[in-house]
Amino acid sequence: MLTARRRRDDVSPCHCGEMTLTIVTHNTYWFQGWPSLWGEERQEAHPEILSALLQLYERLRPDILCLQEIPDPALLATLEDALHMRGFYAPGGILGAYGGIVLVRGLGAEYEDCAMTEVIPGRVFERSCIRARIELAGATLHLVNVHLASDRYVSERGETIRLAEIAALFRGGLRPDAIVGDFNARSDSLVYR
Repeated sequence: MLTARRRRDDVSPCHCGEMTLTIVTHNTYWFQGWPSLWGEERQEAHPEILSALLQLYERLRPDILCLQEIPDPALLATLEDALHMRGFYAPGGILGAYGGIVLVRGLGAEYEDCAMTEVIPGRVFERSCIRARIELAGATLHLVNVHLASDRYVSERGETIRLAEIAALFRGGLRPDAIVGDFNARSDSLVYR
């Protein structure tokens, strides 16, 4: 089984036999900057922030780049062209503007949009959930890029919803090797445990 140490918005090496794999995960906040360079919160990429983050991602040169809060599917082509990577975009489940992207460099991959998976009766993932099957030299990495529910829309049940979303990733005996993304939770929370 392949494993990866992970931390939100961090570069994490995955030592897979003789291969070292660099995975970067980042919540882009719609590429608008904080505070928003638009002067207000907008679900739209700001050109200066997009350019700066593209430069950062290129300097980091990850093998796998997992992004959250992607408001526009057209950003996939922009990222692919600028970073010389190939990938997959999926919108958020309940909140479509909270889309996600997985990009890979020189690796074969298959993707599945899982955001419409029922996590509790009558409710799907609030934000994005992408499963990726990535072919490595002699092995396969099963990775999930997820953006779990925040307290912003379900404050009284946020942790319960996040736990249900995580549990949905393991239904049917599925066992991802790595789960990365924005967990909207503290590192000492039940979600991380």
